[in-house]
Amino acid sequence: WIGEFGESSRSDWWKAYMRYAAEMDLDWCYWALDAYKYAPGIEIDTSYMQSDQIFDLPGGKTVDYIPDDYGLLRNDYMSARHVWKLADLVSLQAPVISDVDAPPGAARDDRC
Repeated sequence: WIGEFGESSRSDWWKAYMRYAAEMDLDWCYWALDAYKYAPGIEIDTSYMQSDQIFDLPGGKTVDYIPDDYGLLRNDYMSARHVWKLADLVSLQAPVISDVDAPPGAARDDRC
């Protein structure tokens, strides 16, 4: 199991990870689905954060919108931020067909 991971570009790391995850048939969780790091209108309290966590956050100020470049969805929650990323992640998912829902003559996945 691979805990949350994410990437904002189709980098060499991303491509190598996709190959590795497919070859090893890894289970995984992608971070993040959401289009926002912080929702519009939220006040960010940076007082508890270490300096390397703050980056360029406007501490103590209300934000209009801070996008999450790793997010799968755009801020409309209906379209993909990066179609290539969604396609790559979908390609890692093996179809599971059981005897119950398989059409006659369909190939069966014996791992079920």
